[in-house]
Amino acid sequence: MGNRLTVLRGRIDEMDRELVALLARRMEVAQQIIRIKTDRGQHRHAPAREQEILAARQAQAEELGVSVDLVGDVLKRIFSESYGDAATPAVGED
Repeated sequence: MGNRLTVLRGRIDEMDRELVALLARRMEVAQQIIRIKTDRGQHRHAPAREQEILAARQAQAEELGVSVDLVGDVLKRIFSESYGDAATPAVGED
């Protein structure tokens, strides 16, 4: 039983490493998008896009039996981290 627990914990550890790697990749892409929007003088924050992503991922969560609230909370935190100070208009916008 102890060996099985160790194996399962090892699997969790590997999934956690994968999650962190995915978050790093997502943040990199989000920063590229923000740089493009800033260069174009566009606001970095996109509430409609956020809602679209939330709805799609929460529907996916429901299909997979994952907590919709958990997915929503995680995505909202990711959005917040991605934007950083994005509540402030981009250069050239009021």
